[in-house]
Amino acid sequence: MTAKRNRRKQTLSFNERLRLAAREARLSAQKLPQGPERETLLKKARQAETAMRINGWLALPGPRPDDGCTGLQGSLPRSGSRWSGDGRSRSSQP
Repeated sequence: MTAKRNRRKQTLSFNERLRLAAREARLSAQKLPQGPERETLLKKARQAETAMRINGWLALPGPRPDDGCTGLQGSLPRSGSRWSGDGRSRSSQP
């Protein structure tokens, strides 16, 4: 017999939940003195804000790449850039 999953209907959208998480983390961090706990809360806030941006990008209309790698092509260095495709910098090439 399989266990029944405990499902819950979300009343807030994913973006709203991320926005609240970021806001609560920032407010909690403001109450703390400088230290690792405060930095952890600020990191969580930045992660939630980044997730909101990524979610927004994914929601944009338009064609999607067939595989996960094609989306990275725009961020790779070109052959004429400082770094060549063989992993050596131009300064180390003869």
